[in-house]
Amino acid sequence: MEQMGQSYEKQAKSGKLVSCTVTSGVKVLFIQANEYASGLYRIGHIAEALEKLNGEIVVDYFNRGDSADNFLFRIGGSDVIVFQLQTDAMIAEIIPVCKEAGIPVVMDMDDDLLNVPEWNPSYFDLGRKFSNAFISNDGRKMNVKNNIEKLKTIRQILRDVSLITVTGKGLRNAYSRYNKVKILPNSVDPKKIKPSKRSGMFSKKVRIFWQGSQTHLADLGNIKGVVQRVTEQFPEVQWMIWGSMYKNFATFMGIPEDRVETKETVPFADYYKQLRKIKMDIGICPLIQHSYNECKSNIKWLEYSLCGIPTVATDIITYEAIRHEETGFLAKNNEEWFYYLAELIKSPRLRKKMARAAKEQVLQDFNIHSNIKMWEATLLKLHNDNSKKI
Repeated sequence: MEQMGQSYEKQAKSGKLVSCTVTSGVKVLFIQANEYASGLYRIGHIAEALEKLNGEIVVDYFNRGDSADNFLFRIGGSDVIVFQLQTDAMIAEIIPVCKEAGIPVVMDMDDDLLNVPEWNPSYFDLGRKFSNAFISNDGRKMNVKNNIEKLKTIRQILRDVSLITVTGKGLRNAYSRYNKVKILPNSVDPKKIKPSKRSGMFSKKVRIFWQGSQTHLADLGNIKGVVQRVTEQFPEVQWMIWGSMYKNFATFMGIPEDRVETKETVPFADYYKQLRKIKMDIGICPLIQHSYNECKSNIKWLEYSLCGIPTVATDIITYEAIRHEETGFLAKNNEEWFYYLAELIKSPRLRKKMARAAKEQVLQDFNIHSNIKMWEATLLKLHNDNSKKI
């Protein structure tokens, strides 16, 4: 542990790292990749929770708007560095420099970037084979050569870091060939979402909710027949869809427009507030059965559950925490999707019972105020093990 006023002399041979003075404690620098849910759940909220612990870890947080010089200065004054989803060649060059200077580096991954399927829009930037189906909004076409170099850089980063942290078993299986992998599951802050006391019985309408980005278009399309069948057989059902890409949800799914309510994507800073306001009865989490989707996280189920909403999800390793028929329904195929949705639509009592059980499970097993200790222990062990080598 560094003492107050002690100067860092962690200077790499390249001369890129500079010394600086820090307070006592194990200083961990967090570098967030984006302002979306993944960035906040995996970095922003973690850094905030560690600060509130007032333990051995001293949190430093890099603002992406800061200069490159400030970036290198902050790195040089750190005991541990936590990156998120970095694929840049510059980061690939910095990581070995950090390790040579005695600073262990963690890379947090919440997607399988090396295995993006062709039906996912991210294939444009990470696909290995050219496809005319992928043309950007500004007319650019896929550059497979650049993509292959980017994938090579990602693999190099994964091999060079001290530790990879992931959300679940799927990602651990995907990345364990490259390095040591530690599962640190997504956790929610009940103080931010403020668990709902809803009864699951609002009106004669039954609102089925889904939200997400364009990357899940194929996942939604996979249950198109279910959506049509539910809409036809249950006139009380209203679909609530959040996401700027889904204004044409009714047309895409082949159902009447008056059975759908859509909402533009809201900034994540307002997301929890908006989520608490809406009256939804059932949440859905469809995923295509694919190894890429096995590496997704269960954040939708966590959020639905804290809001007092029962969930139907695809039976995939991503949602293995759901206790089937107790804290959610796990559907293996479209027939089961329809059956479980029908059960919840017909029974307000079942919705209420399942929602209550799911909320209790999430508060117990996925509460950031208890799970943050796993992050703290992981980072301190990494620092202490590294200190013994120096």
